[in-house]
Amino acid sequence: MALSEQADRQPNCRASFTLMKTYTLWLEPTGRTHELLATTIAHLSQEHGGPLFDPHVTLLGDIDGREETALQQTEQLANALSPIDLILTVPAFQDQHFQCVFMRIEETSTLLDAHAHARTVFHKEAVPPFMPHVSLLYGLYPTSLKEQIIGALPASLSVQFTASVVTVFRVEGNSPNDWHKVQTFSFRGHDRQQAVD
Repeated sequence: MALSEQADRQPNCRASFTLMKTYTLWLEPTGRTHELLATTIAHLSQEHGGPLFDPHVTLLGDIDGREETALQQTEQLANALSPIDLILTVPAFQDQHFQCVFMRIEETSTLLDAHAHARTVFHKEAVPPFMPHVSLLYGLYPTSLKEQIIGALPASLSVQFTASVVTVFRVEGNSPNDWHKVQTFSFRGHDRQQAVD
């Protein structure tokens, strides 16, 4: 029997397969911090031919599953989290497309605990080490150029912002154009703690 015939005779299996997607959780800056980072990203992208993308901190990525389940789990996570202070420290680079040039973020206990809780909620215990950062440029460039780029970044990028929401993005490809915002959830852990007190 041809594969196409098998698929036609098993529509439920096909539908189940197509419902499985990949998602990622972002913490996003707002206001002047968003404007500063977005302007820097746009400048570097134009100057070096990289893709445009919105500034963000990935709290947890590579979440595979159904959208309904991902949203339910994210709401569960958001209900347990309180606002997180994110402190951008120094620029750095790596030899990875999505970690090309970026600002490191201080690994505070609040941020690390939020990441750990996200891993628990989404049953993702085996994940790469968490290295919180805000990317400024995507791509693969010579080390000498990346050193030149971070040497020219303004000190004003060492800023701080508070994340009080988490946003679910559906990832349909490697291009930022294929990343689609699904839903945002407010942190309610602080509210729940106040209610207990």
